[in-house]
Order: sequence, then C-alpha cells, then structure tokens
Amino acid sequence: MSKLGWVDFSSEDREQVSKILAMLKEPGTLDELGIGQIRDAFADLLFPGFSTVQTRAKYLILVPTILKEYHHLNVKQPILEYLKEREDEVAKLLDIHHPSSTEGIIGRTMVNKDGVAKRPSSVYWNAFRQFEIIHTFMSLNEFSQKYSKIIFQVNSTQEHDEGIDESSALREAILTPNGYSSNWLEEVTLDLNYDEADFLYRKMTTSSYVKDSVSTQLFLSGLMQEALEQYTALQKNKEHLDFDNSLDLLEDLVLRSNDISKECAETLTLANEFSLAMEGPHIRYNIVLATKENYENEELAEHYKTLYKIWEVTVKKRKTFSSGCSTRWLQAAKREHSRAFNDKTVGFIEKWSVLMQSGANDEVLDDLVKHQALTNKGKRSILHKNIQHAGWVGIRRLDYRWSSAVKILQDIVDGLNNDSTK
Repeated sequence: MSKLGWVDFSSEDREQVSKILAMLKEPGTLDELGIGQIRDAFADLLFPGFSTVQTRAKYLILVPTILKEYHHLNVKQPILEYLKEREDEVAKLLDIHHPSSTEGIIGRTMVNKDGVAKRPSSVYWNAFRQFEIIHTFMSLNEFSQKYSKIIFQVNSTQEHDEGIDESSALREAILTPNGYSSNWLEEVTLDLNYDEADFLYRKMTTSSYVKDSVSTQLFLSGLMQEALEQYTALQKNKEHLDFDNSLDLLEDLVLRSNDISKECAETLTLANEFSLAMEGPHIRYNIVLATKENYENEELAEHYKTLYKIWEVTVKKRKTFSSGCSTRWLQAAKREHSRAFNDKTVGFIEKWSVLMQSGANDEVLDDLVKHQALTNKGKRSILHKNIQHAGWVGIRRLDYRWSSAVKILQDIVDGLNNDSTK
C-alpha cells in the first residue's frame, strides 16, 4: 500500500506548496501551457509581499504581535509551538467576534479539529520581510530556531552579554504599531484601527524592497482610493464581461499619472501586454479541446472561436506583437527573478509571437499550442483524457495578484479612514 508523505523543508517551501494548492482550487488557473513561472516573476515585481492565499491585512499586525508577546513573556516552549497555539486561539476569537461574516478568517473551519492548517505566520512571512515589518532574510523556520535558541541562552545559566544583545536585536527586528500590550487579544477583530492602518501604510511606502511596486506607487501618488473603487465597480459588472480586464483599467490609471515611477509604469505595461498576448494561445487550446475527435462540444467551440476573433482584433489594434516583443516581456519579468525560465516555455512564447507577426493560420497555431501542452504536462495533459470538454481550461487574462492585493489594501484604506482625530 502506497502512502503520501511530507518532507519538512523550509517554511518558504511549504508556503510555495500552499500557494500551488490554493491555485489548484481556483477555477481557471491550471497552467496547461507552462507560463506560470513568468506570471509569478511579473507578480513579484508588481505586487511583492502579496499572495493568493492571504486574506486580510490584520494578520500583518497579529503575527508580529504574537512574536512580541513571546519575547515579552519569556515563554519557555519553542516559538513555532507557541505561534501555533496562539494562531489557533486567534482563529477561535475572530470567529466569535465576527458572527455575521467569517470571510477571511484563516483556519476558521479547522481550528476545532486539528488546528489551523494554513498558518498565518507562514502565509504572510514573505510580506513581513518585503514590507520590513520583520527585519530578516531568514525563513520562518530559521528565524524561529535562532529566536528560540537566543531566548533560551539569555534565560539559562549560560547567560552572557552577547546573548542579551542578540535577543534585543531580534526583539527590535519585529515591528508593531504600538509595541506590546498584554490585553491585545481581548477584543481582536479583522478590522484595522487607524494606528494599525497607518503603520502598514508607512511600511509599504518606505520599504526599499517594494518602492516601485504598484501598491506603493498607488499610495504615494494618491491614486489608491480611485484604483480600489475602479476595481470594485468592475467586479459588480463582471458577469457582463467575457474576461477580467482589471489590469487594463489599472494600467490606464497608472499611465495617466505623472507621479508613478517610470519603472513601475513600464513593468505594468509590459506585464499587461504579456497577459493579453498569452490569452490567445489559451483560447486556441480550449478550441482544440472542444473540437477533439469523438469528444466535441460544438457550442463551446463556437463560443471560443468568437472569443478568439475578438482577441485577434484587440492585439492588432494594440500592436501587441511587434518586433522583439517576447524579448522585452521576458527581460522585464526576469529583472529580479533568481532562476532561469524554462527553455521550452521561452521557446513557445517566442514562436507564438513570431507566428502572430507573420499571420500564421489557425492550424499552425493549434499545432504549436498542442505541442506546448504535451511538452509541459506530458502524460498528465488534458489532451490525453478521454472526456468531453465541459468548460474553460487554463489561464485567461492575468492580474498578477492584483485581485488578492485589493483585499489587503482596502483594509488599510478603510483603517486610515477611521482616524478619530479628523
């Protein structure tokens, strides 16, 4: 009998797996054509610190507060154990304090079973580092091990000045709006008060790691409120749209402003070009699936063919496929990406771009798309499955985590509007 096991690597590895699992639960995110690596590279430039598994901004306050409490109370147990216990308690209390709306409470359904499975400390760890809420380059595991070791050293008979200095440095590396208060958990909610929102605003607008990100530039330019209102209005009319054009609207807003950094505007423009460019092969892939021999779905096939004609008109009007376009997209995405992109995916993007510039026919385009799907997925490709195509497969327009960032940013804006001194 075979069993599924888990090899315990760093918290970053676990967070990456959590992101992938979360994406697999969302409709329309299966990466059939293998462009996910480039999508994620653009997302790390445009919306660093944000992820698709984050829910509310308050966790950016709650986890550092638990770490502060751990230090303040001189807790003897390992820090990860303490974090787990407190995160479970936070989930229970948030569920109680938000009886009418539990959306965004991490672990609400699991806390009374085996405890919170998706730990806020892990989900938000990269955000703490990117926004300089916790000053460290270490993973959560590494940070926790070092923190626990130093606390033990300071509290043991082996106490010495070096241990005390390191303990103080670690304590000061963890930032919260107003230090530590012993009653912080009594009335805990997901809503940010003004001080908490202002703290997060200041961290997002001063961290050197995110200075050219979309979120930072929207805050600094005073366009954040307009961007969020624009996004909310779009979602209300989403059922009338064939695709999510939220990034088009965001790009238009950014390009109209003289207060957005050049680097941010250029990256967003190239990322949006890439998003539109890659919608085409995904539409063709769905046409291929809907017209597969013995498993045809004529109604869907006609719908996708109509979408493709609209897409063709759009890319021609915008002149998306110009000379050297794929090189510009890939170079922009790779600006701070530590690993090389998959050669076969790069080759696919380059070939698709060349074929679009030369006006290749649909049969040639479909052959390229099928080859890429089989190259990317192998035997796991849906092309090998003997089922009728019943709905969209793969990615549509990319938003590079904008929809996830909106939830966090709206919390901050709402908190800033709670200024009692006004």
